[in-house]
Amino acid sequence: MSRAPASHPVDRLYAVSRDFGPAAAPEKLRLLEEIAERAVGSRARLVRLHDTLYFLRAYPDDPAVLREVNAHIGRFRARIERYTKGDPRDPTLVNTGLPGTSNAYAYSYAVLQRLVALSPGCLELDWEEIRVEAPVTDVLILAAAAAEVRGLEDEYLSLREWLSSCRSSPEQTGLEIILKMLRDSRLDPRVQMHVFETAEMPVIYTLRDPGSGRCEIAHPSSRIFYQRSPVPRTNFPLRPRIQRPPAGVTHLSPSAGQAAIDLSLRALCSRNLEIHPLIYANPWDVTVVSGGRGLEVWLVGMLPGLRCVPETLLFFLVLKNGIPVAYGPASVFLGCCEMGINLFGEFRGGEIRFVYALVMRALRHLASVRYFFLTSYGMGEGNEEALRSGAFWFYRKLGFRATNPEVEALAREQEDIMRRRPGYRCSIETLRKLSNTEAHFDLSRGTCRPVDFGGLGQAVSRYVTDRFGGDRDRARNVCARELAKKLRAPLARTGKSGERWAALEMAPLLCALPGLDGWSARDRRALAAVVRAKGGRREIDYARKAAAHPRLREAIESLS
Repeated sequence: MSRAPASHPVDRLYAVSRDFGPAAAPEKLRLLEEIAERAVGSRARLVRLHDTLYFLRAYPDDPAVLREVNAHIGRFRARIERYTKGDPRDPTLVNTGLPGTSNAYAYSYAVLQRLVALSPGCLELDWEEIRVEAPVTDVLILAAAAAEVRGLEDEYLSLREWLSSCRSSPEQTGLEIILKMLRDSRLDPRVQMHVFETAEMPVIYTLRDPGSGRCEIAHPSSRIFYQRSPVPRTNFPLRPRIQRPPAGVTHLSPSAGQAAIDLSLRALCSRNLEIHPLIYANPWDVTVVSGGRGLEVWLVGMLPGLRCVPETLLFFLVLKNGIPVAYGPASVFLGCCEMGINLFGEFRGGEIRFVYALVMRALRHLASVRYFFLTSYGMGEGNEEALRSGAFWFYRKLGFRATNPEVEALAREQEDIMRRRPGYRCSIETLRKLSNTEAHFDLSRGTCRPVDFGGLGQAVSRYVTDRFGGDRDRARNVCARELAKKLRAPLARTGKSGERWAALEMAPLLCALPGLDGWSARDRRALAAVVRAKGGRREIDYARKAAAHPRLREAIESLS
C-alpha cells in the first residue's frame, strides 16, 4: 500500500509558525534548512513562504531562528528572480508586494512625490492601462510653458514620445517628468494634487530597491523580544492597562521622524494602501511609545496648513520587534477618539489584544483620550468583511459596548445563550442586527461624548452665510481679527505661518460659539493656547489642550 507523499516543507513551516515552546524552535530550524535547498514551485507557496518568514521575523523563537529567517529574507530576491526569470512585472506576482515584483495602483499625488524621491526610476505610468491620453495631456498643458502646448497637442506625436523627448537623463521615467512639471509649476499645491488625481493615472511601482518589498521593511530594534512560549490568549482587562502611563515615550528628531514616515509609507505602499494623515505626515510630530513584549507604536501628526478642523487626525503604525504589524487612523477631539486598527494579514492570529491596549494607552496619555468609539461600519453595517469576521464580538470582548440600547439588549441576550449553550454562534442575520450601532469604550465616566462634526460644520456654514453672505475669505479674516481681540492675543498677526493658518481656519468656528464674550479671562487665555497649538509644531499638544478646556467642550456641544 503506497503512502501519501509528505507535504512540502513550506506548508509544514506555515503550520508550525504559530507554535512556540521548547520543541517548536528546533522544528522551525530544521524546516528552514530544508527549504533553503529546495525550489518552492507554485506562486501560492512562494507567497506563503514570504508571509511566514515575515511573521517569524516579528515573532522569533530565539536568536538562531531569527538569524536563519533573516538569511532567507536576504536571499528572497534571488528566489523571486529565478521564479520570474528576471521579469519584475510577472503578472502572477503583481500586487503581492514581494521583493523584486511590481504593484499596479493609482497612488495619490503627494505619495508619488515622496516615492519617486525615495526610489528614482522605480515608478512609471502603466502605459498598457492608459486607453485615452487626453486626461494626462490636459494635466501637462496646465503645467507646461505656453510655447510647449502646441507640441503637446500634435496629433502625430504620442504622449509617450513627447515625454521621452523631455527626459533629462536616460533613467528618468515619464511619471517623474509629469510630477516634476507639476511641482515646478505656478499652480497652487492643492490644485496640483487635484488635477493629477482627477486624471486617475495608473502607475506601476517596481519594488526594485532593497527595503521596498514587504518582508524587507523593518526598523532596527536594539532589543528583541523572543517568543519562547505560546502567545497569551487570556482576555486581560484593558481598562487598568490603558490607564497606566506608557513604559517609554520618545519624541523623534525631524530627521528620525522623516525616516519613520518613509518606512511607514513603504510599508503601506508595498500593499497598495494609503491613509490620509500619513500622506501629509509631519516629521516634527512623530512620537514613539514603548509597550513591552517588543511592541511599540509610532504616533504621527499632520503638517500645519493641511490639518483638519477642529479635530486632530493622527496616523499610527504598530511594530513588533521593528516589524510593522498594524496601522490605522485616530481622529481625536475633546477627549474622544474614533479609531480602528488594521492588522496586516501575515500577523492575524497574533497578539491583537496587546496591540489594542498599547494604541489606546498611547492615545490616552499623549492625546488625553478618555472615550474611544467605532462607527457602525466598523461593527459590520454595510461592511461584509467586518460582518462575517464577527467584528462586533471581537470589539465586545475587548470591552467596547453598543451605544444603541436595543443592540446592547440583544447582545446581552446572545451572551446568555452562549453561557447556556457552549459552542453556540449567532447567525449572520443576528450579526446584521448587532451591527446597527456605534460602539464605545468609556474611561470618562460619562463626561465625554463624540461631537457631531456634520452638525458642527453646518452650523459654521449658516454662520458664514448669515453674517458674511457666504464670503469665506472675508469671514476668515474678520473673524480672526475679532477672535484675537476677544482673546487678547495677536493670533492672526503672528510671524509663525502655522499659527496664522490655525487662527484663520478656526476663527469662524470659534466666533460662532455661543457666549464667548462672557468667558472668564482664564478660559480665554486657555482658548488662545488651544488655537496656537493647532498651528504649532506638534498637533498632539492641541488635542491635549482642547481636551483640558471644559468650557470649550460645552460651547462646541451647544453649537453642534
